[in-house]
Amino acid sequence: MGTSDLLRILEDAAGDPVLLALATVDLTYPELPESARDLLRTALEAAAVPHWCDSTILAGLLNIDEERAAEIWGELSRLTVVEPFPARGNSAGNVHSRTRSAIRRRLAAADQDRLRLLSGRAVKLFEADQRTAATVERLYHTLLADPDEAIRELERASSGWMWNVQHEIRFALSAALTELLEEEVLTGRPAIWARVVVAQHRADVEGAAGFAELANELLSEAKAVQDRRLVAETQSLVGDVARERGDPDAAEAAFEQHRSIMAALTAQDPGNRGWQRELAVAYSRIGDLARDRGDLGGAEAAFEQCRSIMAALTVQDPDNSGWQRGLAVAHSKFGDLARDRGDLGGAEAAFEQCRSIMAALTAQDPGNGGWQRDLAVANSKVGDVARDFGDLERAETAFERYRSIMAELTAQDPSNTGWQRGLAIAYSGVGDVAHDRGDLDGAEAAFEQYRSIMAELAAQDPSSTGRQRELAIAYGRVGDVARDRGDLDGAEKAFEQCRSIMAELTAQDPSNTGWQRDLAFAHDRLRAVSRDAGRESEDGW
Repeated sequence: MGTSDLLRILEDAAGDPVLLALATVDLTYPELPESARDLLRTALEAAAVPHWCDSTILAGLLNIDEERAAEIWGELSRLTVVEPFPARGNSAGNVHSRTRSAIRRRLAAADQDRLRLLSGRAVKLFEADQRTAATVERLYHTLLADPDEAIRELERASSGWMWNVQHEIRFALSAALTELLEEEVLTGRPAIWARVVVAQHRADVEGAAGFAELANELLSEAKAVQDRRLVAETQSLVGDVARERGDPDAAEAAFEQHRSIMAALTAQDPGNRGWQRELAVAYSRIGDLARDRGDLGGAEAAFEQCRSIMAALTVQDPDNSGWQRGLAVAHSKFGDLARDRGDLGGAEAAFEQCRSIMAALTAQDPGNGGWQRDLAVANSKVGDVARDFGDLERAETAFERYRSIMAELTAQDPSNTGWQRGLAIAYSGVGDVAHDRGDLDGAEAAFEQYRSIMAELAAQDPSSTGRQRELAIAYGRVGDVARDRGDLDGAEKAFEQCRSIMAELTAQDPSNTGWQRDLAFAHDRLRAVSRDAGRESEDGW
C-alpha cells in the first residue's frame, strides 16, 4: 500500500471518527494484505463493544481459539486508538472512549443484530469473573442481549448490591446505564429501570430535591408498563424527593405506596431476600418521616419492622455484607429514637452496635466509600451521646474521626454533595465540643467551615429545604460564638440570617412543628442579643 492509498483512505474518512479509527489499521499495517487488515478492523469493532478487552475476551467475542486471538490482540494493541487498561489486568486494554462510543453507535444504528450477538457473547465471558466491575460489565451487556433478564438484574441491583459496593463501582454502573440510554438501544421496561437506577444514584450523590419532575415522569412510565416492583422503586424516589423538598404529606403517601407494594410482593414470595431487604428499607423511610413529625411511637413501630427483617436476613446469611450494613443502619435508627426520648444508655448501646458492625465491614473493604461514610456517621452518633453524658474527651475523639473520614472522602470526590454535607456536619460536631470546652477560637473556626460548606450546598440547590434549614442552624452556631465573644453586631447578623431562612421555610409549610421550633429559637437568640445590648428589639420582643 503506497502513500497515495493511505492519503485516499484518510480523505475518504472525511473526519468520521469510526472510519478514522478503522483507518488506523491501514496506517499501522500497510504491508498486510487486505484480508488481514479487514480481519483486524472486524476485531477492532468487536473489542469496542466491552469497556475493556484482552486476548481471552477477544477470543470469546470473535469465537476463535485463544492462540489466534492473542496474535490479533497483540496487533490491535499497537493501534493508536487502543490504550492499556492495567486496572483490569496486565494485558488488558480498551478502545479510547470517544472512538469506542462512535463504533458502538454505528453498530447500534447499522447492525444492531451484530451488536446484540457480541453483547450476548460478552455476558458469558464476564459470568466467570467475580469482580464487582465485571458484574457491572455483565449487566451492561445483558441489557442488550437479554432485556427480560436485564430487568431482573437491575431489580436485584436496586434491591441490594448496588448500595454496598465501592463508590467508584456505583458511578461505573450509572455511567454504563447512561451510555446505553444515550445510544437509544434500550426501550420499554429495561429503559425505565435503567433511568430509575441512574436517577437514584444521582439523587443520592447530588441530593434528591432537584429531581421532582424526573421522579414523577418515571412514576408515570412505571405505572404505564404495569411493573409493580418498578412502581415501588419509583415511589421510593418520589418520597425521597418530597421529603427533601419539605412536603411530608407527599412523602408519606409515596413511602406508604412503596411499603404496601413490597409487603404484597414479599407475601407472594417470602424467599426473595432482595424483596425482604427492600421492605425493610420502606419501613425505615416511613420511620424517618414519623420521627421528623415528632411521632416517636410511629417511628419506633416502623423501625422495629425494619430491624426485625434485617436481623432475620443476617441470621440466614451472616456473610452477606449488605444485610450486615442494613442491620447496622437499623440499630442507628433505634439509637436516634432512644436519644430523642432521653434514654442515653439505650442510645449509646444502639450506636455502638452500629459502629461495631461498620468498623468490621470497612476493615474488610477499606476502599468502600459508602461504608466509610456509614462508619463516619456512626462515630458522630457515638460522639453525640458522649457529649450528652458530658464526656467531652470521648466526644472529641469521635467527632474528629467523623471529620477525618469525611474530609478524605470529599477529597476523593468533591462533587459528592452528600459527602460534602457530611463534612459540614462533622465540623459542627467538632465546633460543639470546642464550644463546650470554652475554646472559642476552635469553635469559631469549625462553625465557619460548617456555615461555608452549607452556604455553597444551599446555593447549588435552593429548593432543598433540608439544606436551607442546615444553613440556618450553621448561622445560629456562628452567632452563638460571636455572642460569647461579646461581638453583638456579628451575633445579631448571624441570628438574623438564621431567622430569615426559618421564616421563609415556615411560610412554605406552617404545619411543620420542627421548623416552627427552629424559628422560635432564632427569635429567642435575637431577643437575647437585644438584651445584651441594653435595648429592645425593633418589633417589641
